[in-house]
Amino acid sequence: MTIDISDNGQVRTLSINRPAKANALLASDVAALERAVVGASEDCRVLVFTGTGGRNFSAGMDLGTFQGVSETEARGIIAGIGSLLRAVRHAPQISVVALEGACIGAAFELALAADLRVAHVEALVGLPEVKLGIPSVVDAALLHHYVGLSTAKEMLLTGEPKTAGELAHTGLINKTVPRERVVTVAAEWADELAALPAPAIREQRALIDEWLNVSLQSAVDQSINTFGRMFRSGETSENVLRYTASRG
Repeated sequence: MTIDISDNGQVRTLSINRPAKANALLASDVAALERAVVGASEDCRVLVFTGTGGRNFSAGMDLGTFQGVSETEARGIIAGIGSLLRAVRHAPQISVVALEGACIGAAFELALAADLRVAHVEALVGLPEVKLGIPSVVDAALLHHYVGLSTAKEMLLTGEPKTAGELAHTGLINKTVPRERVVTVAAEWADELAALPAPAIREQRALIDEWLNVSLQSAVDQSINTFGRMFRSGETSENVLRYTASRG
Protein backbone atom coordinates (compact mmCIF):
# COMPACT_ATOMS: atom_id res chain seq x y z
CA MET A 1 0.00 0.00 0.00
CA THR A 2 1.14 3.56 -0.70
CA ILE A 3 -0.43 4.95 2.49
CA ASP A 4 0.94 3.62 5.78
CA ILE A 5 -1.19 4.07 8.90
CA SER A 6 0.21 3.94 12.41
CA ASP A 7 -1.82 4.45 15.60
CA ASN A 8 0.10 5.31 18.74
CA GLY A 9 -2.08 6.21 21.70
CA GLN A 10 -4.21 9.18 20.67
CA VAL A 11 -2.13 10.01 17.58
CA ARG A 12 -2.68 8.57 14.09
CA THR A 13 0.23 8.99 11.66
CA LEU A 14 -0.47 8.78 7.93
CA SER A 15 2.65 8.32 5.79
CA ILE A 16 2.77 8.57 2.01
CA ASN A 17 5.07 5.70 1.07
CA ARG A 18 6.13 5.97 -2.56
CA PRO A 19 9.66 7.40 -2.30
CA ALA A 20 10.79 6.11 -5.70
CA LYS A 21 8.17 8.45 -7.24
CA ALA A 22 8.79 11.38 -4.85
CA ASN A 23 5.72 10.18 -2.91
CA ALA A 24 3.48 11.29 -5.77
CA LEU A 25 -0.17 10.42 -5.17
CA LEU A 26 -2.48 8.25 -7.21
CA ALA A 27 -6.25 8.77 -7.13
CA SER A 28 -6.49 5.59 -5.04
CA ASP A 29 -4.06 7.12 -2.52
CA VAL A 30 -6.28 10.17 -2.15
CA ALA A 31 -9.24 7.91 -1.38
CA ALA A 32 -7.13 5.87 1.06
CA LEU A 33 -6.04 9.02 2.89
CA GLU A 34 -9.64 10.17 3.22
CA ARG A 35 -10.70 6.78 4.60
CA ALA A 36 -7.83 6.94 7.10
CA VAL A 37 -8.88 10.42 8.25
CA VAL A 38 -12.59 9.66 8.51
CA GLY A 39 -11.93 6.23 9.99
CA ALA A 40 -9.82 7.43 12.92
CA SER A 41 -11.16 6.17 16.23
CA GLU A 42 -13.03 8.37 18.68
CA ASP A 43 -9.98 8.21 20.93
CA CYS A 44 -7.77 9.77 18.25
CA ARG A 45 -6.89 13.39 19.02
CA VAL A 46 -4.23 14.27 16.43
CA LEU A 47 -3.51 13.33 12.81
CA VAL A 48 0.10 13.58 11.61
CA PHE A 49 0.88 13.50 7.88
CA THR A 50 4.39 12.57 6.72
CA GLY A 51 6.21 11.40 3.61
CA THR A 52 8.69 8.52 3.63
CA GLY A 53 12.23 8.54 2.29
CA GLY A 54 13.43 11.74 3.97
CA ARG A 55 13.55 13.83 0.77
CA ASN A 56 9.95 14.61 -0.14
CA PHE A 57 6.66 15.02 1.62
CA SER A 58 4.91 14.54 -1.71
CA ALA A 59 5.23 15.78 -5.28
CA GLY A 60 1.44 16.01 -5.45
CA MET A 61 -0.66 14.03 -7.89
CA ASP A 62 1.19 11.61 -10.16
CA LEU A 63 1.25 13.33 -13.56
CA GLY A 64 -0.10 10.22 -15.22
CA THR A 65 -3.35 10.80 -13.36
CA PHE A 66 -4.33 13.61 -15.72
CA GLN A 67 -3.11 12.23 -19.03
CA GLY A 68 -5.87 11.61 -21.54
CA VAL A 69 -8.77 12.15 -19.11
CA SER A 70 -12.13 13.53 -20.14
CA GLU A 71 -13.86 16.51 -18.56
CA THR A 72 -16.03 14.17 -16.53
CA GLU A 73 -13.03 12.17 -15.34
CA ALA A 74 -11.13 15.36 -14.46
CA ARG A 75 -14.07 16.55 -12.37
CA GLY A 76 -14.13 13.21 -10.58
CA ILE A 77 -10.42 13.32 -9.77
CA ILE A 78 -10.48 16.87 -8.43
CA ALA A 79 -13.70 16.18 -6.52
CA GLY A 80 -11.92 13.31 -4.81
CA ILE A 81 -9.07 15.60 -3.80
CA GLY A 82 -11.56 18.18 -2.57
CA SER A 83 -13.34 15.52 -0.52
CA LEU A 84 -10.07 14.52 1.19
CA LEU A 85 -9.17 18.12 2.00
CA ARG A 86 -12.66 18.80 3.34
CA ALA A 87 -12.37 15.73 5.56
CA VAL A 88 -9.08 17.05 6.97
CA ARG A 89 -10.51 20.53 7.59
CA HIS A 90 -13.65 19.17 9.24
CA ALA A 91 -12.08 16.35 11.21
CA PRO A 92 -12.45 16.57 15.00
CA GLN A 93 -8.70 15.96 15.33
CA ILE A 94 -5.93 18.53 15.11
CA SER A 95 -3.87 17.90 11.97
CA VAL A 96 -0.09 18.35 11.71
CA VAL A 97 1.97 18.06 8.51
CA ALA A 98 5.69 17.23 8.68
CA LEU A 99 7.55 18.63 5.66
CA GLU A 100 11.04 17.14 5.40
CA GLY A 101 11.21 18.10 1.74
CA ALA A 102 9.17 19.08 -1.30
CA CYS A 103 5.43 19.54 -0.89
CA ILE A 104 3.90 20.33 -4.24
CA GLY A 105 0.46 20.68 -5.86
CA ALA A 106 -2.28 18.66 -4.20
CA ALA A 107 0.11 17.76 -1.39
CA PHE A 108 0.62 21.45 -0.64
CA GLU A 109 -3.15 21.89 -0.63
CA LEU A 110 -3.25 19.14 1.99
CA ALA A 111 -0.69 21.08 4.02
CA LEU A 112 -2.86 24.20 3.69
CA ALA A 113 -5.97 22.29 4.76
CA ALA A 114 -4.18 21.01 7.87
CA ASP A 115 -3.97 23.01 11.07
CA LEU A 116 -0.22 23.09 11.69
CA ARG A 117 2.99 22.66 9.73
CA VAL A 118 6.53 21.65 10.78
CA ALA A 119 9.19 22.05 8.09
CA HIS A 120 12.83 22.11 7.14
CA VAL A 121 13.85 25.59 5.92
CA GLU A 122 14.82 24.29 2.46
CA ALA A 123 11.60 22.32 1.96
CA LEU A 124 9.99 23.47 -1.28
CA VAL A 125 6.28 24.27 -1.38
CA GLY A 126 4.35 25.32 -4.43
CA LEU A 127 1.44 25.04 -6.82
CA PRO A 128 2.83 24.42 -10.33
CA GLU A 129 -0.49 23.62 -11.99
CA VAL A 130 -0.47 26.61 -14.36
CA LYS A 131 2.69 25.20 -15.94
CA LEU A 132 0.63 22.12 -16.86
CA GLY A 133 -2.12 24.27 -18.37
CA ILE A 134 -4.59 23.99 -15.50
CA PRO A 135 -5.36 26.33 -12.58
CA SER A 136 -4.76 25.50 -8.93
CA VAL A 137 -8.10 24.90 -7.26
CA VAL A 138 -9.83 23.56 -4.10
CA ASP A 139 -7.75 24.40 -1.01
CA ALA A 140 -5.35 26.60 -2.97
CA ALA A 141 -8.07 29.11 -2.05
CA LEU A 142 -6.57 29.16 1.45
CA LEU A 143 -3.11 30.23 0.32
CA HIS A 144 -3.68 34.00 0.52
CA HIS A 145 -4.85 33.66 4.13
CA TYR A 146 -1.41 32.30 5.02
CA VAL A 147 1.03 34.22 2.83
CA GLY A 148 -0.89 37.35 1.78
CA LEU A 149 -2.52 38.13 -1.55
CA SER A 150 0.59 39.39 -3.35
CA THR A 151 2.71 36.32 -2.60
CA ALA A 152 -0.24 34.02 -3.25
CA LYS A 153 -0.75 35.57 -6.69
CA GLU A 154 2.95 35.20 -7.45
CA MET A 155 2.93 31.50 -6.53
CA LEU A 156 -0.35 30.75 -8.31
CA LEU A 157 0.38 32.69 -11.50
CA THR A 158 4.02 31.68 -11.98
CA GLY A 159 3.81 28.15 -10.63
CA GLU A 160 7.25 28.67 -9.07
CA PRO A 161 7.87 27.07 -5.66
CA LYS A 162 9.32 28.78 -2.62
CA THR A 163 11.24 27.37 0.30
CA ALA A 164 9.77 27.23 3.76
CA GLY A 165 12.52 29.66 4.75
CA GLU A 166 11.43 32.20 2.15
CA LEU A 167 7.91 32.08 3.56
CA ALA A 168 8.95 32.09 7.22
CA HIS A 169 7.87 35.72 7.67
CA THR A 170 4.30 34.87 6.60
CA GLY A 171 3.57 32.45 9.44
CA LEU A 172 2.75 29.62 7.02
CA ILE A 173 5.20 27.33 8.80
CA ASN A 174 4.58 27.00 12.53
CA LYS A 175 7.89 25.36 13.44
CA THR A 176 11.11 25.40 11.39
CA VAL A 177 13.62 22.73 12.42
CA PRO A 178 16.57 20.78 10.93
CA ARG A 179 15.53 18.18 8.34
CA GLU A 180 16.42 15.24 10.57
CA ARG A 181 14.21 16.64 13.33
CA VAL A 182 11.05 17.39 11.34
CA VAL A 183 9.18 14.13 11.92
CA THR A 184 10.36 13.86 15.54
CA VAL A 185 9.25 17.40 16.38
CA ALA A 186 5.89 16.83 14.69
CA ALA A 187 5.39 13.64 16.71
CA GLU A 188 6.38 15.33 19.98
CA TRP A 189 4.05 18.23 19.27
CA ALA A 190 1.25 15.79 18.44
CA ASP A 191 1.63 14.16 21.85
CA GLU A 192 1.34 17.56 23.53
CA LEU A 193 -1.70 18.50 21.47
CA ALA A 194 -3.37 15.16 22.20
CA ALA A 195 -3.42 16.06 25.90
CA LEU A 196 -5.66 19.09 25.35
CA PRO A 197 -9.42 18.83 26.16
CA ALA A 198 -11.00 17.13 23.13
CA PRO A 199 -14.42 18.90 23.23
CA ALA A 200 -12.77 22.33 23.28
CA ILE A 201 -10.47 21.41 20.39
CA ARG A 202 -13.37 20.06 18.35
CA GLU A 203 -15.42 23.23 18.84
CA GLN A 204 -12.47 25.55 18.27
CA ARG A 205 -11.61 23.87 14.96
CA ALA A 206 -15.24 24.16 13.86
CA LEU A 207 -15.27 27.84 14.76
CA ILE A 208 -12.08 28.55 12.83
CA ASP A 209 -13.61 27.02 9.71
CA GLU A 210 -16.83 28.98 10.32
CA TRP A 211 -14.91 32.25 10.65
CA LEU A 212 -13.48 31.78 7.15
CA ASN A 213 -16.94 31.71 5.61
CA VAL A 214 -19.13 34.25 7.42
CA SER A 215 -19.23 37.93 8.36
CA LEU A 216 -17.54 39.19 11.51
CA GLN A 217 -20.84 39.64 13.35
CA SER A 218 -21.98 36.14 12.40
CA ALA A 219 -18.67 34.79 13.64
CA VAL A 220 -19.09 36.60 16.96
CA ASP A 221 -22.68 35.38 17.38
CA GLN A 222 -21.72 31.79 16.60
CA SER A 223 -18.82 32.01 19.05
CA ILE A 224 -21.11 33.17 21.85
CA ASN A 225 -23.51 30.30 21.22
CA THR A 226 -20.67 27.79 21.17
CA PHE A 227 -19.14 29.18 24.36
CA GLY A 228 -22.42 28.84 26.25
CA ARG A 229 -23.08 25.36 24.90
CA MET A 230 -19.74 24.15 26.27
CA PHE A 231 -21.07 24.55 29.80
CA ARG A 232 -23.93 22.10 29.32
CA SER A 233 -21.48 19.46 30.42
CA GLY A 234 -19.67 19.44 33.73
CA GLU A 235 -16.51 18.49 31.87
CA THR A 236 -15.80 22.11 30.97
CA SER A 237 -16.06 23.27 34.59
CA GLU A 238 -13.80 20.41 35.62
CA ASN A 239 -11.22 21.45 33.01
CA VAL A 240 -11.34 25.05 34.26
CA LEU A 241 -10.78 23.90 37.84
CA ARG A 242 -7.96 21.57 36.79
CA TYR A 243 -6.21 24.29 34.82
CA THR A 244 -6.60 26.80 37.67
CA ALA A 245 -5.12 24.32 40.12
CA SER A 246 -2.16 23.68 37.83
CA ARG A 247 -1.44 27.41 37.70
CA GLY A 248 -1.54 27.74 41.48
